[in-house]
Amino acid sequence: DPSGKTVQAARLGIGAVAPTPLYAAEASDFLKGKPADEATFQQAGDLVRKIAKPISDMRGPAEYRVHLVGVLVARSLAAAAERARKNS
Repeated sequence: DPSGKTVQAARLGIGAVAPTPLYAAEASDFLKGKPADEATFQQAGDLVRKIAKPISDMRGPAEYRVHLVGVLVARSLAAAAERARKNS
């Protein structure tokens, strides 16, 4: 909604955690109509973690990258919601 309290629509994509960039369809669909709050964003991050298939290399282990993608998704969604609230 225009107040930034509810997610109207979302399209989440992730990169650098799989051989090619991925569209996180389940997480994107999950967000529609949900409250724009930390709990919702963390749940979306958990859904995105499911599709991440990173490799381990000298920069870090795959497990850490899977964890990090969820954290970054939640933070990105929180920042987007904050921008929406300021622009309403």
